[in-house]
Amino acid sequence: MADEVDYYAVLGLPPSADDATIRLAYRRLARRYHPDIAGDENLHLMQTLNQAYQTLSDPERRRHYDASRPPPPATDVEPPHTPQHPPQRPPQQPHSPAQAARRPESVTASAGPLRRLAVFDDGQASAVVSVALAQGGAVAAVGHIDGQIALWNTTRDRPAARLALGTPGQAGTLSEVRISADAALVVAWGFALGLAVWHVADGARRWSSQMNAPSGLMDAVFLPHPAGLLRLALPDAPQALAESDPFYWADRGRGGTAIYTRPLPASGPIHPGWATPLHCYEAGRQKRPEPVPWQVRERALSADGRRLLTFSTGRPEGRPRSQILRLWDIEARSHRGNVEPRRIAEVIEPDGRLLFPLAVTPDLAAVALADFLGHMQVRSLDGRLRRTVATGPVPIDAFAALTSDAALLAIAHGQRLDLWDTRTGQQLQNWQLTAPLTALSFAPTAHPVLALGLPNGLTEMWG
Repeated sequence: MADEVDYYAVLGLPPSADDATIRLAYRRLARRYHPDIAGDENLHLMQTLNQAYQTLSDPERRRHYDASRPPPPATDVEPPHTPQHPPQRPPQQPHSPAQAARRPESVTASAGPLRRLAVFDDGQASAVVSVALAQGGAVAAVGHIDGQIALWNTTRDRPAARLALGTPGQAGTLSEVRISADAALVVAWGFALGLAVWHVADGARRWSSQMNAPSGLMDAVFLPHPAGLLRLALPDAPQALAESDPFYWADRGRGGTAIYTRPLPASGPIHPGWATPLHCYEAGRQKRPEPVPWQVRERALSADGRRLLTFSTGRPEGRPRSQILRLWDIEARSHRGNVEPRRIAEVIEPDGRLLFPLAVTPDLAAVALADFLGHMQVRSLDGRLRRTVATGPVPIDAFAALTSDAALLAIAHGQRLDLWDTRTGQQLQNWQLTAPLTALSFAPTAHPVLALGLPNGLTEMWG
């Protein structure tokens, strides 16, 4: 059994996951690795996901599988529990980095520019799937796949606040977490858990919705405003569809992006005008035929919310099927003075040349994508920056992250994490892992601060 695939690890779940959570975790990953998205060359990844789901979703097969798995290594960390107190209350017993270091999974690094700054352990055993950093990496919002979120200050040994997407015992999987630059607001979304925005100081929800798109197909950022403003980039289809079937919603909206800007006052009515979106049409404003020969595969907003990056496949202006990276100015004005998003830069490549993983700088000035030759391409869409890093083949299920200046690129796949200098192509540092990472991100700062999310619930900070 030691050489066999760990099906729980494949789905990013603890062995205690219930049937509904297993189903949702599978759907969350299947969208990314389906051959229609990932390409036929990554069919084996989809096959592994299918094997994991078929085994764990069948009660009899799961019992046999669980009986054949080796017991987990001993650990003195207390088992996780579902908090019965309000979500913002910190735990009574802090979990120190010394305790966290004795968890089964660990990280060891070679000599290099980054050193371990902190280890966060909030007592949750479920995988960390998203880490958002603010205030130069001094504040971290750590999201677990089961919807539990902890806010950490790097100077403390316990969470400063706790939040929960969904209700206790609700089946679902978290997709992403975002935090405002001043660490005052947090937004998170996930399958069957919907979307929620919290005011951190009191833990109160400012807004909640049932919206959620498959991984990578929606994004959110906070805009500067005394009461708070949330900007959303969503599939260009009616929001009501997301409540019944997020995959159908994403498919209906695959030909464009709808941009919403939602006020977040503490109380009082909200003007309904916020629900009228701005549109970024990939195939132009003409009536789109059915089926739409276009598919947005990724949407990313800039940190200031003024720009949108889309990665699509389609047939632009009569060309053969291609891959298209586009940069949009969301707040552009028409000649009549109306706000009308405008395409300001693009890169078009033959279909199949660019591959996931995808990473961007906070201002969207640079994007990193794998190519079919075994490199990572780091480029700007205006053509001023183009760097090739000879990383070797990077699988589609890898994680990638860029520093704000695009000088450093981190790539994690399998049980390895590598740090590269994109200017010289030199490998600067590597980490050995006992289990694959489940989240990876750089803080939006000049000095590199790197967050590593682990499948055992820990988060490590390096800088």
